[in-house]
Amino acid sequence: MERAQFRAAVEHVDGTTIVWLCGELDMAVEDRVLECLATASGAVIIDLSGVTHLDSSALKVLDITDRRLSEHAGSMTIRNPNQLIRRTLEITGLDNWIEAPSRIG
Repeated sequence: MERAQFRAAVEHVDGTTIVWLCGELDMAVEDRVLECLATASGAVIIDLSGVTHLDSSALKVLDITDRRLSEHAGSMTIRNPNQLIRRTLEITGLDNWIEAPSRIG
């Protein structure tokens, strides 16, 4: 089975930093993910719609990022995790990072 290649993109929209991560987030790319998130500040949304796998090293990076942002009056939100990643966040008690669904009307 071929490994999904890690990719990241960052965009700044109306004072919010949006980070798109794609591929497998594991110890093989831990440093690259940490580097990508290291300069994010303020309100940060991490879109995981392209992530196929997330392990404990990725959870550690997300925790480090969340703590750093919180210490500097920022915030971190996870957007679009697939069902497996959502379940991983729920089991580990980190599902409070997941963006609440939009309610229309």
